[in-house]
Amino acid sequence: MTADPNWQALGKPPPHSLVDTRLALHWGAQIPADAGRTLNPAADDDSHTNLAWSHELGALVRELRSRGVLARVGLRLADAGLLVVAEDGKTHEFPLDGRTLEDGYRWAASQLAHLGLASDGSLTRTPNEPPEHPLSAGEPLRLDAAAAAELSRWYANSAALLERLVEATPGASTVRCWPHHFDIATLIELAPGRTVGVGMTPGDGSYPEPYWYVTPYPYPESPRPGPLDGGGHWHREGWFGAVLEGDALVATAGAEAQRERTDRFVRSAVTACRALLEC
Repeated sequence: MTADPNWQALGKPPPHSLVDTRLALHWGAQIPADAGRTLNPAADDDSHTNLAWSHELGALVRELRSRGVLARVGLRLADAGLLVVAEDGKTHEFPLDGRTLEDGYRWAASQLAHLGLASDGSLTRTPNEPPEHPLSAGEPLRLDAAAAAELSRWYANSAALLERLVEATPGASTVRCWPHHFDIATLIELAPGRTVGVGMTPGDGSYPEPYWYVTPYPYPESPRPGPLDGGGHWHREGWFGAVLEGDALVATAGAEAQRERTDRFVRSAVTACRALLEC
């Protein structure tokens, strides 16, 4: 992959300090996902709820089409701003910082009803809830602005690298953020029933900090994977795959050095997973 002049340096604040903000934004992202759940035709794989990264808006967005009306609803990560973008490009904003999750749902539903997409002014809630957070218990959001801006940089960088990977890789799916796990990823189909997932998650039960992962499917019974570049390692507890943890990545100073290290990790991990699945 070629150099990316738009890659933003990561590490300030450090990855391990982002947990609370990550959980809050994960809950906030359910609002655009649930707009898709409410207004888009249902898909068996729940893809009608997934989100795309908009470089223009700096936001995770869901496109909606209902009653002949097209709109987008999203969450701008750097400041937890809810967005509703009409078909003519006019953007309506609602700062979730200082408000409750219910405030956000009510605002989004009213905006979509005003545009003619929804009739009853309500959104169907997701059955797949993120981990508990004060925001989910009815408390107003108290946003850590520095942490939110850092998570926005993680998503922007990841989306850009994944988009370049998709362009260069036959069988790779469109880059999407899945609201249940909050990861942003692509899936490379090697053959029917054999895939390699590549993505970044801002943290989860395996690692609280952001990390990159590359996973083969199905998992090999007794994997003997090849070496990894870029400082990654193989994760084997509960699931199998290559991991590049955030703390390891940001130990490399400078935007281009971090981008190049991530690129080397992804390339080597995809190669190793391909080899495992071809055995």
